[in-house]
Parts: sequence; structure tokens; C-alpha cells
Amino acid sequence: LLRAFTTTPRRERAISMEHQKNDGTKNDSEVLELQSLQRVSHRLVLTDSDEKFTIVIKTLLPKLLVYLGKPSNSPPIQSTLLQIISHILNRLKTSQTGSISLPLQSLINLLYTPPTSSSATPSTLLPVSSYTLNFTLTFLSLTLPTPNQPPSTIPFLIKIFNSVQPISQQADMISHILLECIKDKHEKGENVQDEIRNVIKER
Repeated sequence: LLRAFTTTPRRERAISMEHQKNDGTKNDSEVLELQSLQRVSHRLVLTDSDEKFTIVIKTLLPKLLVYLGKPSNSPPIQSTLLQIISHILNRLKTSQTGSISLPLQSLINLLYTPPTSSSATPSTLLPVSSYTLNFTLTFLSLTLPTPNQPPSTIPFLIKIFNSVQPISQQADMISHILLECIKDKHEKGENVQDEIRNVIKER
């Protein structure tokens, strides 16, 4: 019985070799992930036209934002992700044509599930990391309001505004986007009262 709890030199060597094997597997996996991210970064840099860039980020950006929120990311992976996302942000801000479009509905879907048409299922905020939340809001602030914004935009903004700390950078950012979207609808003669009323009913 004592032998089972005693670590012999041979067993110590076996444990050490197993740890080295596990570390090696982990390092190999990280290297592969970094190589994959570097290929993504390289592709973005080589995508010269705004039209092509829009096509690339349509599916890529939501995935990157989810990936960024993984708690298991190593510092090199997190750093590379931040560099890629910073490149996308910079490309949006410096676009000469202003024609880069973001996948708005996909970005909103990262944070929010709208109610069903029958209202049997209420809208739901999805649990995400602060990284995912903050960068998603940053991208939304750069593109909203827009003529092709999803119908769920204003309800989503109200719902998420009620979920954050009242005095915070997140609240400031959300309130700014929300007010701009409401102002835009008013200027177009569109009614937003029903949208606001429906969100209030859910509370």
C-alpha cells in the first residue's frame, strides 16, 4: 500500500517524461495556432480593395471576436489576435472609399438573441468575455447607424445598455450608438416607439 504512494526514481522519470510530452503537445498546438493566425494576418494585409476586404471579414471578424474571448489563449496568441483586430479597425478608419461593410447581424448575434416572432421566447443577452463585448461594441460604433442595419439593432442596444454598469465606458459607448440610431430613424420618419415599448415589456 505504501508503495502506491511512494515515488521511486523510475516513476519520477516517467512522470517527468509525461509532463515533457504534454508540454510538447501544448507547444506544438500553440505553434500551429500562431501559424494559422499569421496566415490570416497576411491575407488581410494583401487584400487591397474594400470590396474584397468586406468579403473576407464577413465570416472572419465574428470568429476572431469569439476567439479573442477564450480564457485559455496564451499571451502570444492573444497578442496576435489583438494585432489582427487592430488592423481591421485601422482599415475601417482609413478607408478611402468608406465602402467597407461589417457583418452587423453576425456581430449582434455574438451578444444577443432576439425574441421569437410569437414573443413566446424573450430576447436574451449571451454571456461573453469583456474582450469580446468591448471590441464588438467598438466595431458597431464605427458603422451604426447605417441604412441596412438589422431590425433588432435598437432593441439589442437597449437590452445591453441595461445590462452594463451605468457609469462606465461601455454604457457611454452604447448610449451614443443608441441615440444616433434613434435620431437616424426619426430623421427618416420611422417610428421607434414600438421597438422601445416591446423591450420595456420584457423587463
